[in-house]
Amino acid sequence: MKTIKELLNELPEQIASKAIFNTPIDVLELHHISSSGALISAFIWRESVEGENYWETIYNKQKLIDEMNEFNENHHEEQQWEADQEKNNLTNFED
Repeated sequence: MKTIKELLNELPEQIASKAIFNTPIDVLELHHISSSGALISAFIWRESVEGENYWETIYNKQKLIDEMNEFNENHHEEQQWEADQEKNNLTNFED
């Protein structure tokens, strides 16, 4: 797991710097599993200069990106598992 600061730094530079600026220092060192989760946990959006609507838009976009990345990772793992099973089946067949 990465720190909230590390995850926020994965956002585009202008967004990351705004998010980090709005986040209390002690919160930056907490851990989270996704950039969108880090963003929603980092600070109170309505109290920021940018406002709640701005951060909600960013969050919704990042959540979609996180979900696509998770899907791709899971799909890759599934493909690897299938390839390993096929390899095992060929090895067992040859014996």
